[in-house]
Amino acid sequence: MSFHRLKRRTASVLNLLLLKLREKRWRKRLKYIYLSKGGKCDSLFIVFSAFNSTNIRTYNYVRALKGAECDRLYILDVWGYRGSYYLYENGSDEPYRETLSLIHHILGKKKYKKVVTMGTSKGGTAAIYYGLEINATEILAGACQYNLGNYLFSKEAFAPILAGMVGNNAGQREKDLLNSIMPLQLRKHAGGTSVIHLIYSKKEPTYEKHTVDLLKQLKECRYTVVEKEYEFANHDDVGIYFKQYLSDYMKSQ
Repeated sequence: MSFHRLKRRTASVLNLLLLKLREKRWRKRLKYIYLSKGGKCDSLFIVFSAFNSTNIRTYNYVRALKGAECDRLYILDVWGYRGSYYLYENGSDEPYRETLSLIHHILGKKKYKKVVTMGTSKGGTAAIYYGLEINATEILAGACQYNLGNYLFSKEAFAPILAGMVGNNAGQREKDLLNSIMPLQLRKHAGGTSVIHLIYSKKEPTYEKHTVDLLKQLKECRYTVVEKEYEFANHDDVGIYFKQYLSDYMKSQ
């Protein structure tokens, strides 16, 4: 291993340890990191995590927001197998209740003039769902899922995630329930003031299976939508382009 590669890996390990030292628990299970600038700012960024390739849960976009003049709340999806979209575990809506409770707790710390929710893939779905729930100023979502039932039933590899959310032996009823989550949320908050930024690629499978339907309903429900199209074919590459978009977004603020 080269010296520079070893140096980068050592720095990554140290950064991870520092994050863990700052990690807190909300009630019994929910883990989060809240980084505040004190009275220096009146903006809050809430970051939701995507699925990892293993059952190791990680916070997303910590380095991308390092140095940003805003308070930051990173929320870890601790439920189920590899995550729950912060919505269900074994059919219970405990993830939803705990997540929303934590967000309201942080929002109560000061009068924020601007609240931004953000994330990619699963994290992007959660950013839209909770961003609308709290009427966030802006929502930044990259290559996120919209038809959750179709997605979780599409591959055998997703079966443990599905079971962790709605229990074993899930069938059409559970599939319909999951597919209804995002459409119902968008209709519930139709005409809301949140500005929704969608980052996507038409060459990536999520676009045809999710983004097309999401864009259609966003426009039907009269949301203000900012679209940014990149060119990438691999879903896992969304983070690369999301960081680029986030960097440009932060410079424009």
